[in-house]
Amino acid sequence: MLYAKKYILVLLVSAFALTLNAQSRSSQKPHSYIYLSLGAGEANTIAKPIDNYEIKNKIGYNGLFGFGYEMAVRKFFFTLGVDATYSHYGQTLAEFTDSRIALDLENDRHEYQYLYSNYTEQQNMLHIGIPVMFGGLIGDYMYFGVGGKFAFGILSNYNSTAKMFTQGIYEQYPEPLKSDLTPEAVRWGFYPLADYDYKSEGRATIETSRMRVAALLEIGAQIPLKNKKNKMRIGLYAEYGLPIGASNNHTKLHLTDYSKVDIKPQTQSQQNLMDKLKYNSILDSDFLQSAYQNISVGVKMTVAFDVTIDNAPCNCIGGTSYSFF
Repeated sequence: MLYAKKYILVLLVSAFALTLNAQSRSSQKPHSYIYLSLGAGEANTIAKPIDNYEIKNKIGYNGLFGFGYEMAVRKFFFTLGVDATYSHYGQTLAEFTDSRIALDLENDRHEYQYLYSNYTEQQNMLHIGIPVMFGGLIGDYMYFGVGGKFAFGILSNYNSTAKMFTQGIYEQYPEPLKSDLTPEAVRWGFYPLADYDYKSEGRATIETSRMRVAALLEIGAQIPLKNKKNKMRIGLYAEYGLPIGASNNHTKLHLTDYSKVDIKPQTQSQQNLMDKLKYNSILDSDFLQSAYQNISVGVKMTVAFDVTIDNAPCNCIGGTSYSFF
């Protein structure tokens, strides 16, 4: 990950240096543009689980809007801008179990277990980024672009659902005590073997608020416009993002939060468990080896408007003409 971050930083610096070099060597006057861009595509997280657990990263989607400045010299261009990216991600987690040591209604010590399955989480995130790109034309119509982006999260929320039942492990009993064995088990706090859903919404994730750095790649076609001074590009883009300041010792909160659940044997209830159980985001959890990475691919359209100031002599007042469109 460290090498990837260094590579992206070198890419940003190289793009700027190459553009200045192209401008200094060219006898052709550079052109200035203001560009607008729209894009949409597929988005995924790369979330690596700790040993003995399985996390499946679900296919998501994203959309972006950007604007900024572009300088073009002959067939080369350099862009610096600002963009906003909305992303929808998701993961599923295989079965897992939580447990605690508890006392029952008769003060018998036992292991109280929560057994989960079909855990699914979906995140919605909004990032603001500063992309830098260097590119050029291949022939008359094809173009390429490479660069990097710094981004930070400003909004995020997630929804989590799971199925779960509870049971008790006693040293004096050969089998776990659970509700399908005896109706009294429910009164003792061991809730049915049937599936149950728990949801937690509208809570920002910690990892998404970190500053991130991404490598960018674009390739596509530059389409002639009726106004030849302006231009439009339509192509495929790819983005690979990494967190800054996150390592193997990332947030690592426990996925399930029982801090507000009533665990007193005399008053605990299934309804209280449903109402008070909370989930931390899987992206913040101790199920991950390290902070998540993200990758997205899609289609992007950019329209660039020529705002070059023409300093050629003219018959106008002041001897300078200004040409924008």
